Amino acid sequence: MLLRLGLAHYLVPRGKYREAEEVLSDGLENFPENPLSSRLMFYRAIARYLVNRGNKSFKSEMAEIKEKYPNSLEADIWPWTKI
Repeated sequence: MLLRLGLAHYLVPRGKYREAEEVLSDGLENFPENPLSSRLMFYRAIARYLVNRGNKSFKSEMAEIKEKYPNSLEADIWPWTKI
């Protein structure tokens, strides 16, 4: 998971948002209970936002993070989402 996150950090600044989204989605599918899952979901939400430029999917992904991982740092990043 950590390597997937590192690869996404490499890809996003280079404008390869779809590739980053694929790497992160693959990690979440293969390791759904990993402690880094909330972080991967957050960076996937950012990559998806950069692909689509729509905040609706970003907001829904952040709501999912708050629901699945309420005690995570990523859940606290988005305080406006109510569950």
